[in-house]
Parts: sequence; C-alpha cells; structure tokens
Amino acid sequence: MKVRAFSVCAMVLGGLVLLTGCEDKTARSSAAEAAQAAKKLEAQVSEAVSKHGELVKAIETIRTELDGKLQEKLDTAIREMDTRQKRYLEDVKSAADRALKEATGGTDRLRADYDASFAAAKTTMAADVQKLRDEIKVATDDLKKFMDNQLRELYPYAYQPRRLDPATPPAPETK
Repeated sequence: MKVRAFSVCAMVLGGLVLLTGCEDKTARSSAAEAAQAAKKLEAQVSEAVSKHGELVKAIETIRTELDGKLQEKLDTAIREMDTRQKRYLEDVKSAADRALKEATGGTDRLRADYDASFAAAKTTMAADVQKLRDEIKVATDDLKKFMDNQLRELYPYAYQPRRLDPATPPAPETK
C-alpha cells in the first residue's frame, strides 16, 4: 500500500515537472491541484500506515494480555482439578480404611462367636462323651458279670474269674 501511494505520488510529481514548462494556465492549475491532492493522499497514506502500526501493536498487546489471562485461568483450573483429585483420593482411601476396619471388626466378631460356640459345643460334647464312657463302662461291667455268670453256669470246671494274662488259655481248675 505504501509502495502504491509512493508510485502514484511519483507519477503526479513527474507530470508536474513536465507540465511546468507549459504555458497553459489550466494545465498548471490542474497540475497544482494534482500536486495538492497527491500531498493530501501521501499524508493520508502515512497516517494510515502509522495507524496500522499502532493497531498491530495494540493487537499484539491484547494478544499478550489474553495469553496471560488464558494461562492464568488454565493454571487455576489445573490447581483446582489437582485439589479435587487429591480430595477424592483421600475420600476413597478413608472409605477403604473404614470398610477394612468394619470387615476386620466383623471377622473378629465372627471369630469370637465361633470360638464361644466351639467352646460351648466342646463342653457339651465333653459332657456327652463322658456320659457315654460311663454308660459304656457300666454296660461293659454288666456284660462281664453276665458273661462270668454264664461261664460259671455253663462251664463250671473251666471258670476262672481272674486271668493273669487274657491271651493265655484258662488254667486248670484247682481244688
């Protein structure tokens, strides 16, 4: 744009130089008007160029400010996300810890209940087993008495109530 305005001005000035040698007053006045128009146009072009430079600087300033503000907003958003993520992780960790404590407490309660019921069952079973032993002993004693009586009645000559060794044959009867 600057080059075009300069070339137009150069052409107008070149035309003025050629026309100055002319004696035609209308040509001189139109050349003078053209020269004034060229000067006005050159002033407008230089003003536009300076405004263009100012606008470019203003745009760069605005771009720099926007970049700074955008970076600041992004940094703030990242910090907030990090804070929220840490808080959520802490919440998950505390929930996991609570669940672990509850599970541990539950297993401890179950273990205590099992131990108590096992001890009660053991005591009850021990008493039942002792009763069975006593009953078996009584039954065994009754059976021995019955068998002794049967042997004495059936085989009075072979009856020996007390053997020294139960694996040995009966000893001969002594009178």
